Amino acid sequence: MCVSVDAVLEREVIVPVGSEEALSQLAAYRNKHGLPGVIEPLDTEMLQYHETALVVSSEDELDQWVRATHPYQIELLGGVHEHGAAPGISDAIRYVVLRANGAEGVIGGAKPGEISPAARGWSVWVRYYPNGRTIFERPSGDKDLFPGRPYNILLPQRRGLPPATGSTLPHQQLTELSPPDIRAQMRQWMDTSFDFVRTGPSMVSDHVTHAMHLKGVPLGNKARILTPFPGATEFAHQHVDGSWHLSLPAEDRWEVLVKGWGAIHPVAKFGVNAIMFYAPRNANEMALLKEAVILSYRYARGEVF
Repeated sequence: MCVSVDAVLEREVIVPVGSEEALSQLAAYRNKHGLPGVIEPLDTEMLQYHETALVVSSEDELDQWVRATHPYQIELLGGVHEHGAAPGISDAIRYVVLRANGAEGVIGGAKPGEISPAARGWSVWVRYYPNGRTIFERPSGDKDLFPGRPYNILLPQRRGLPPATGSTLPHQQLTELSPPDIRAQMRQWMDTSFDFVRTGPSMVSDHVTHAMHLKGVPLGNKARILTPFPGATEFAHQHVDGSWHLSLPAEDRWEVLVKGWGAIHPVAKFGVNAIMFYAPRNANEMALLKEAVILSYRYARGEVF
């Protein structure tokens, strides 16, 4: 591989979170913020879906949790609400699904006829990540909002207001475009820095969009990329405005969105894994974009997921 990923991989090792630790974190967060609710014992469904549940007695109490956990709510990902009813469970039950894994399916998974532990009240469902992600703690010495996998991208908060983007296809950035030299440098980098990559026209964007396609190696069996049809291997592309569309794991999509570096693609609500990374305005922002492109490449190859 031509491109170096050593800097991307130098991350603090995070101890994986189990179900009991997730319960402890939930209790600590509730106590720290003076929030109401009774934590439910773990059951088979919670263990299967890596979730904990807390029951409150009124919508007012639930709204206290909604306000206190706003930075962790799924609404930032677009296309999925932060609360709603899961199929097969009574519509009277409202959910606050915190840190759900992207827009990749319905949380809950109950079979028809099964009743939530919160059937007579309101429930707060909090997902934990047994592969390393904690929910309510920051790693020491790290400005990341959420600790994660050892190889996930860690971005600073983006400065300034977000640029304007279109709501139709092709999805474009409309303001704060990259300077011509930045765009040229990124084009040269993507053309020359990756093994097993062919660059050329995009299969899913306009004819002037320059894309990266895997060539000579199989697509990772867990990768969902920009081209969701058999035989296609396009995982990233650069637009003429300097912005990019990338396919990334859910953890890293969250990082890009919550730190202000990108916007969800309009087709994401249909299950296409596409996120816009805003056009870099200077060399420092270009370096951050390169980290995201490297991770998209590794994701497409099946090295990360």
